Amino acid sequence: MVKLRRGLFSLAVIALVGIMAGQARAGVLTMVVSVGATEIVITPGSPFAQAGSTNLALTVNTDVLNTTLIGTSDLRFSDLGATSNNDGNAAGAKLSQTGTAFLAAGVSGSSSIRIDTFIADYHLPVGQGTMLSSSTALFSNAAAGNNQTFQSFFNQDNTVPATPPPPGPGYATPSPLITFTAVGANQEPFSGSAPNTPLGMIHSPYSLVNDINLTLTGNPNLPAQDQFSGSTLVMATVIPEPASIVMFLAGMPLPLVVAGLLSRRRRALVCG
Repeated sequence: MVKLRRGLFSLAVIALVGIMAGQARAGVLTMVVSVGATEIVITPGSPFAQAGSTNLALTVNTDVLNTTLIGTSDLRFSDLGATSNNDGNAAGAKLSQTGTAFLAAGVSGSSSIRIDTFIADYHLPVGQGTMLSSSTALFSNAAAGNNQTFQSFFNQDNTVPATPPPPGPGYATPSPLITFTAVGANQEPFSGSAPNTPLGMIHSPYSLVNDINLTLTGNPNLPAQDQFSGSTLVMATVIPEPASIVMFLAGMPLPLVVAGLLSRRRRALVCG
């Protein structure tokens, strides 16, 4: 009987390793730059990505992007990129994006643009969780009223949008909106974090979305710009028990879970 139980427990471990290996598929960073109904989709290996971009570190070829924006928007980028630690780890699941958008000196009027980044197939952390969102903005030569917003989205269904997600509730679980508004000074730095967003019980896999919207008004003598960043971090607030981890990460069949519990009980009786 002891040998049988040991054999069942070994099978359980082998099954867990095999199932987790099958699930450990990395997501692919995708960025969508939107102006009105025009959407530019950027992925590693696309003409808009710099050579050397990977599924978890995307650097945009701003020369190609800026050429594509001609006739659609007066806004241009001097740098733009995103990173992810997909598929996450015990410390958290992270998604960040940074960039600098500007209007050349002498451009008249206001222009708005939206930059969304998303990636699926996060597997850690799991259990009771919370989402933290933070953002920065550095306005230079921007007009009073120019602004930037940032919001994070957690999607337990692990889907990612073909187009940017709608702002606010309705797409998965959104964080509170972070808003920065310029007052018209030469340089205006902003930094802020949203109140933590409770996510309830997190199950593997899931996806994350970052959403930045910004508006700049042209300056007759100097380029108006916004150097921005946005970051999302999902953390476990309660570490699940071993049996729960098995169910979350592997979907292990119940008989194998029972086999492990029997083995644990046997060891407890022997020690007692």
